[in-house]
Amino acid sequence: MSEPLTAAGAGSAHAQLLADYRPKPGHYDELLDDSGHLRPHWQSYIEGLSAVNVGEREQARRTAERTLQENGLSYVAGDADSGADRPWKMDLVPVLIAREEWRQVESALIQRADLLNAIVADLYGPRRLIAEGHLPAALVNANPYFCRPCYGVTPPGRRWLHMLAFDLVRGPDGRWLVTGDRSEAPSGSGYALENRIVVSRALPELFEHGNVERLASFFRAFSENFLSFSRHDEPLVAVLSAGQQRESYFEHAYLAQYLGYSVVEGADLTVRGDRLYLKSVEGLKPVDLMVRQVPSIGMDPLELSSFGAGVPGLMRAVRGGHLVLANAVGSGLVQSDALLGYLPRLAQVLLGEDLAMDSVPTWWCGTDAGRRRVLGDLDKLAVRDLTRSKAILVGDTDSYLLTEAGSAERSALEQEISLRSHDFVGRALTAASTTPQWTESGGIVPVPLTLRVYLAATAEGYRAMPGGLARIRPKGPVSLPTSHESDISKDVWVLSDRPVETMSLLPSARQVVALRRSGRELPSRTADNLYWFGRYLERLEGAVRLLRSFVLRIAGAQRAGSDLITPGRVMDLLEALQHVSPGSAARFHREGAPAFHADPARFFADPDCADDLVSLLLALRRISTALRERFSRDTWDNLQQLLDSPLAQVKLPGYGQAWVQRLLEQLVDSLSALNGMMMENMTRDFGWHFLDIGRRLERGWQTTRALRAVVCQGEAERDGGLELLLELADSLMTYSWRYKSEPQLAPLLDLVLVEESNPRSVLFQVQRVAEHLASLPKAARATERLSVGERQSIGLNASLRLADVYRLADSPTEGLDALLDDVEADLEAISDAVTEHFFSHALETRVSGAGPLSDA
Repeated sequence: MSEPLTAAGAGSAHAQLLADYRPKPGHYDELLDDSGHLRPHWQSYIEGLSAVNVGEREQARRTAERTLQENGLSYVAGDADSGADRPWKMDLVPVLIAREEWRQVESALIQRADLLNAIVADLYGPRRLIAEGHLPAALVNANPYFCRPCYGVTPPGRRWLHMLAFDLVRGPDGRWLVTGDRSEAPSGSGYALENRIVVSRALPELFEHGNVERLASFFRAFSENFLSFSRHDEPLVAVLSAGQQRESYFEHAYLAQYLGYSVVEGADLTVRGDRLYLKSVEGLKPVDLMVRQVPSIGMDPLELSSFGAGVPGLMRAVRGGHLVLANAVGSGLVQSDALLGYLPRLAQVLLGEDLAMDSVPTWWCGTDAGRRRVLGDLDKLAVRDLTRSKAILVGDTDSYLLTEAGSAERSALEQEISLRSHDFVGRALTAASTTPQWTESGGIVPVPLTLRVYLAATAEGYRAMPGGLARIRPKGPVSLPTSHESDISKDVWVLSDRPVETMSLLPSARQVVALRRSGRELPSRTADNLYWFGRYLERLEGAVRLLRSFVLRIAGAQRAGSDLITPGRVMDLLEALQHVSPGSAARFHREGAPAFHADPARFFADPDCADDLVSLLLALRRISTALRERFSRDTWDNLQQLLDSPLAQVKLPGYGQAWVQRLLEQLVDSLSALNGMMMENMTRDFGWHFLDIGRRLERGWQTTRALRAVVCQGEAERDGGLELLLELADSLMTYSWRYKSEPQLAPLLDLVLVEESNPRSVLFQVQRVAEHLASLPKAARATERLSVGERQSIGLNASLRLADVYRLADSPTEGLDALLDDVEADLEAISDAVTEHFFSHALETRVSGAGPLSDA
């Protein structure tokens, strides 16, 4: 048997890797023991990592970054409402845990999960723990997670907690301690899964030869057990998220996709009678099971809180027994730090056992003894306000300690504790263990570690994920590190003593899967967003084309066949289509080109105009954020390039005319590329239909408004208006090739109003809309052969096909104006019909997969 490796006596490759590894005194080190030897379960990994040369390590780093980027892995940090995405940071050196040690951790946490479930059952039921004096009533009733409407509600199988997480830290003596129980809506399991995928792809040989326990069986066992609570063979399971702007939305969507569930928001759901339904474009679909990632207090604004991302009436569906939640509303009651000090006694009372894993020593200030202990040791404890999500921070924003605080700050804290003692706990500081981090120089260094472990309810009881989500902080205090922007995540490898099962819930290349020709249910909110994405995209393209035409005329760069068009004529059309305000248009007519040169930003970001170019770019950005998962990587990158245009930030350096002109040309190119990608690459599912309906209706509306403004309110054949219309409709070359003459009104109307083969004509848009509507789910009553929108589009189609363009050209201010009035009204009526039928569900009677609605 070979001698164990040490940092000092290793070979050259090991020496290079371990050269900077110096464990911190007074801290347990995961890699090296007290004598400086590699711990046995690390030896094989370190040997393998040492064999990876500098070039291979750099390749692994690039592979990891590419995988994270391809999967769109990010989180929203800081102010969640700002929606500022930050890339997910991870270190490629995992945390290694030997199988034998893991069995002890898993056993202790299973006991803890059983205990927490039993506590929730008692506190929302008989309340024996309070009646017999094991828990103070104030600790429960004043708990911000306690939900009184949940009292007496017993979930199926008496399972309140389906998924839990426990935050662990290893103390200097090598024992794991629990720093926090997470029972409300534990986050991070999706990130743990993604970390595993990234590491296994970046360093495949180290992973394959490491006998690492896989994660898939954990998720499969959870899902199979959760599905067993449904009364239907094919239940609709949803993951309820607070939305795109929340910090963990990526993992909500990722985990839902991995498990085969639908990710939804409160606006996607409605309660009718005592049933919860998903509002989809096919009607209301009953939801049987839901994994919630929304705090309990926000689940039902009628009974819990008026603020939140939940669903009005949801508690009624829970009480009716038609909805199973993971976790049950109110289950966050047992994740309060105030409860930690009582768990040893409660384990004896409820389980008849000693608590197998201790918590970090914690004292609740709601008792006289606890308050005295905390106030007497303020300099040695971390003090937390239970009404806040983080600890009280004094002085340095990264510090939990009061050692550097002034007397005024200390006195203020003491007063707060005296006034609101039930809201505070004091916690002992524990020197967290250290684990290796890969450095840019190719070596490893020790950094403090905290670990989150996940448990799920299965048919055999609770089961721990063989891994977890580790967090390190290269800079900052070692004691009880909390979530911080400098944190870096790590994968956690539980090493098996035998070959492991390699199953995965992700479909493999050899796996035979059932063929499907459509996606999962399309929520009405998503369809609505796609519809408006199409409308804003088309509106933006029209504005960019017109503004480009305007800037070209300012520069005197008229295009062939359009020399009659003046900048003032383009400005009139910009005003008519509401891309500039009347005030800006009047100023230009008054001052001419100098008005543009003096303040070009005014014509792109007009504070008095709702549809100026910058406003349209920002509106498109807001909508696209909610649709990220609907677009391919290339389409999304192209869209971001468009939305990151300097015009969106009104950054016009020097206000150079040539620079603005080039920027508008780039926007036209980006829009053309984006439209081409969506046309060629998007699957023709329901989502595609709604996006294109929005584009077609908007294009028809824009053309109709432009015709009215140019033809019915001016001398279009003498002032270049007809050329401008052809240019806006991208039909100037078609007209020139077809007629070989100066533009005349009748053939122009034929080309841009009623020409079936011209993709820019109004009739073409109406026909495409009719085709889309025919492909969408029908109306509620089976006797209705056509929906309202279909009837409207068919009628409009007939009106346009029967239009006499010569007669309309002879009387543009009467016959044409009246027809355009009717067309515009019909387009709006079609839009209203689509909104009412597919998006609002205000009077919904269509139900799929359930009986008639009792309270519809």
